[in-house]
Amino acid sequence: MGGALIRDGIFLQRGIPAVLMDDRYLIAASAAALLGLVFGTRAVISNRLIALVDALALGAYAVVGVEKTLHLGLGFVPAVLVGVVNACGGGVLRDMFTGERPMVFKPGQFYAFAALIGCFVYIPLRRFGVMEPLYAAFVAIAVTFGLRVLAISLDWSTRPVAERGLLRKRRR
Repeated sequence: MGGALIRDGIFLQRGIPAVLMDDRYLIAASAAALLGLVFGTRAVISNRLIALVDALALGAYAVVGVEKTLHLGLGFVPAVLVGVVNACGGGVLRDMFTGERPMVFKPGQFYAFAALIGCFVYIPLRRFGVMEPLYAAFVAIAVTFGLRVLAISLDWSTRPVAERGLLRKRRR
């Protein structure tokens, strides 16, 4: 829900955020939090399963953010920005509330980049009528999910721009 709150509250500003309009969102989040408090680490079946669900959600939230932005008539660049923020925002807030360093701020994480690629896949498929929106969404979610799973399995990482020599300080 965090990504949706950021998306609707900061970027799209179209009234009350969608997650506050339907009690079921808050009830589901509260139930999950309560289960986490009661069962703690015993509730985690496997960290691998959590990573897979998170990878799937990353793609889904990226597509939802892009679609909501395009629906408002905004262009390609804002749609990508909102899609990535929508996909990563919930994880950022979760990590901050639990005292962790947000994953997207850790060097080398192939997380926001996977969401970015998913947005880049979805937009042309959707905007240029290559396929129906639902199928375009499935393709973009699958690409994002696949990239994230490969990144986890093969230990892929990105390098900071400064390491590539693009932002080197000039010596005088």
